[in-house]
Amino acid sequence: MTKHSVLLVALAFLAVGLNSERASAQIDTDGAVQIGISGFGLVGADDQVAFAGLSLTKFTGERLEIGGDLMLSFTKSSGSDSEVGGFFMGRTRYNFIGESMTVPFVSAGVGTQLDDPGEGESRPVIFQVGVGFKHFLNENVSFNVEALSYAALVDGEFEVMEAAFILFGLSIYVGR
Repeated sequence: MTKHSVLLVALAFLAVGLNSERASAQIDTDGAVQIGISGFGLVGADDQVAFAGLSLTKFTGERLEIGGDLMLSFTKSSGSDSEVGGFFMGRTRYNFIGESMTVPFVSAGVGTQLDDPGEGESRPVIFQVGVGFKHFLNENVSFNVEALSYAALVDGEFEVMEAAFILFGLSIYVGR
């Protein structure tokens, strides 16, 4: 799947979220803490990749979340050993809250990789932007879909990744 087709799928999900049937009550998130798990996998002829993530955010108002994500990656390429890596991102998410049980959002973050970058290499600064939606199954649980794109600043050079990622996950909300 190309980067453009992944982004088109994400925009379709966002459109569904914006046009979903209205619920009778708005979800109250002000002051809540969101704990989320997410992941995805890719299997190709030569590569297998799986990502698993854990996120923790705090709503600083009705629409804005601030927190962090810990993502782990598991990669196996033909002709090479398996690799485990990951990164930590501090990030923010802005939610477009209405009266729907589906809440579209945009996100942005900055972080770094957790694994050793290798001898003679510096640890990159990673930038992330995303778009997605949360569909509340009840007032404390949501199903989430998010398309993310990444770029990195490595040794003074800005590199944009050639792929976008779509994460699927669940979140619980506590502390309301």
